[in-house]
Amino acid sequence: MVFTPEVIWETFLMVLTAVPRTLLLAVVILFFGIILGLLIAILKRKQLPGLTTVLNIFISYMRGVPLIIHLLILQFIA
Repeated sequence: MVFTPEVIWETFLMVLTAVPRTLLLAVVILFFGIILGLLIAILKRKQLPGLTTVLNIFISYMRGVPLIIHLLILQFIA
């Protein structure tokens, strides 16, 4: 297989078409992540007896388990 500048340029342009979708997805995920974090922080500050315990367990789990494990679990579920 021979790599010519034309092939590299065409491949670059093809990859470049996915950039707007990727950036939009990143912004949407960031927005929902901030909303979820804000909601958890507000609920945790209210010191509701049962909910605070559940939130502490959720936060400890999310901090303690590597992201790659979450991705693998989601892949096997879907």
